[in-house]
This record gives sequence, C-alpha cells and structure tokens, in this order.
Amino acid sequence: MASCRLTLLGGFAFADSGGAGLALPTRKDRFLLAYLALSDGKAQNRERLAALLWGDRGETQARDSLRQSLAALRQVFRQAGLDSLRAERDTVALDLAGVVVDAGTDGRGRARGRRASLAASRFLAGEAAARRLAPGTCRALRRGHAQGRAAGVSATRKPLSNDYRSSRAFA
Repeated sequence: MASCRLTLLGGFAFADSGGAGLALPTRKDRFLLAYLALSDGKAQNRERLAALLWGDRGETQARDSLRQSLAALRQVFRQAGLDSLRAERDTVALDLAGVVVDAGTDGRGRARGRRASLAASRFLAGEAAARRLAPGTCRALRRGHAQGRAAGVSATRKPLSNDYRSSRAFA
C-alpha cells in the first residue's frame, strides 16, 4: 500500500514511502496540508479555510485560491499513489489512512490525546494571529530575527512591541 510521511516538528517535510520529497508549490499549500493533518481527519469548512488562509482577499478570490491549493495537494498525493483528500461541496478532510504525521498522532494518524490537541490548536492559532498582523510585520519580524542571529542574539529575547503584545490571539 502506498503511503507518505508528513513531518511538522522541526520543520516541514513531505515525502513518499520511498523517502523522495514531495514538493508543494506555495507556503499556503503547506499550511493547508498541515492544518488538515492536525485536524485528525475531521472535515473542515471550506469557507473557514479560505478565510483563515486568504482573509485579506475578497471572498471569491479566497475561494478560488483554496480551490487551486486543493488541486495542488491532489496532484502531490497522486504522485505518491494516494487519494487522501476528501472534498465535498462545503467541506474538506484529509484521510490519514496512508499518511504518517509526526505531530499530534501516534504514527498511524490517531491523536495522542489532549496534549497533542492543545499543541495543534496553538500552532493553528499562532498562524491565524500572524495573518492578522499589519501587512509587512511578518517580513519585519523575520528580518529582525535574521539580523539578530547574525549578531549572535536570540530574537525571542528581544522585547515585543506593544502592538504585537496586545494582539487578541495571544491573550
């Protein structure tokens, strides 16, 4: 039986059963796959997914972008010999039968329990909060992190701006 491995802890990696990397074209495609994998096979509302990933665009453009991203995921799963994406009119789910996920599962796609669910929800909430930051803020944070690393300073020890601290998602 064909299978693939999705690694989320320690960086994103997606590979087929032979270990060959499966490339997803965009960062949002990778996030969508991670989100569906951490949802433990439960169907997710298309409207919610479109708003989460493309909330800065109009509703029609967000739905179209979700459709394109789902097509990219289907193509990659076909390369691995799997048909793991379950798409209905209003929902999307990932069938974890042939997908081994390292985060939040026991290695067979089953959730490990409350601690794994909490980690998954924090990951998803953090990404959603990052999407709500002012345009350019994420680039500025990454640039500051890279400059700090070059100088030997950890970016996590720098004080955060008041705007960043007051974000409702981190409360």
